Amino acid sequence: MQHFSQPKLTNAPESPFQPYQLVCLEHSGTYLYAEVVQMADGKQVCWVRPLVLVRGTLEWSQDSTLVPASSLYDLRHCSDLLLPSALFRSALDTEVIPLLSHLSEVESSNLVNIALNTPESPQAQLHQLLKQVCLGHPELF
Repeated sequence: MQHFSQPKLTNAPESPFQPYQLVCLEHSGTYLYAEVVQMADGKQVCWVRPLVLVRGTLEWSQDSTLVPASSLYDLRHCSDLLLPSALFRSALDTEVIPLLSHLSEVESSNLVNIALNTPESPQAQLHQLLKQVCLGHPELF
């Protein structure tokens, strides 16, 4: 006869985010919007999938559509990230969906074609933000 032990209950804090939740990392006027893939067990680390990077503030027209901004970067093809969950806040769908809609409009009209590994590429912009965040919050890394 086999005996199974009771699972141990811990006082670990509940994960601040759930899979598929939209989150935002704000740093010095730059906003990284991402989707949570998973929270690391026992650690306060988020596995996130980058979606959009916004530099500066966005403007909205009177009919609630996004005014095109040169500071919008499509990160949907960038690598996933593992970052401390303390860096993120919950993002509202109403923040992120208009950004993704705008990116889809730009993509379908072929208005933007940014070469990879240039100073203006989405990957370079993400790398620059992550470097700034690491330097600005060394206690989290």
